[in-house]
Amino acid sequence: MAIRPYQPGDEANIIALNDTVLKEFGMAFDKILDRDILDIPQYYTKRNGQYFVLVDDSQGGELIVGSIAVSKISNKVCKLRHFYILNEYRKRGFGKQLYEKAVGFIRAAGYNEIWLSTARQFEDAIRFYEHAGFQRSLKPLWHYRRAGIFYILKLV
Repeated sequence: MAIRPYQPGDEANIIALNDTVLKEFGMAFDKILDRDILDIPQYYTKRNGQYFVLVDDSQGGELIVGSIAVSKISNKVCKLRHFYILNEYRKRGFGKQLYEKAVGFIRAAGYNEIWLSTARQFEDAIRFYEHAGFQRSLKPLWHYRRAGIFYILKLV
C-alpha cells in the first residue's frame, strides 16, 4: 500500500472509487457536483491544493482504493474533499494514514484551518472527524447538495 499525489491518468480510477463509495451510501458520482475530479490540476494542484490517492500495489499494478483532497478556500483556510476508501480497505488504519498525509500537506502549505462537509449517511466518517477534533459548524459553510453536516478544525 502506498499514498501518493494524483498523477495524470488517474482520473478514471478516481471516478470509479468515488462512484463505488457513493453508491454504497445511496448516492452516485455526478459530473456537475464532482466536476473537480475531471480536472484535478485546475481545481487542486494549481491552486495550492493536493489530491492524494491510496494505492494497493500488491497485485503488481496500481489499484486506487482511497483518496483525500485538499483545496484552497483562502490563504489560511482549506477544505477537505473526496475522503473515500473502498469498503474492503476500511478499518485497517488507511483512513488515518490518508488523513495524516493531507494534514502534513496542509501544515506545510501554511493553512491553519480546515473545513469539510459530509453527508449524514457517512456515520463512520463523522465519528472519525469528531475524534480528530473537528467541531460541527452551526451554519452551512457553503452550498453543496450532498452536504448535511459541516465541520471546522483549527490547527495549533
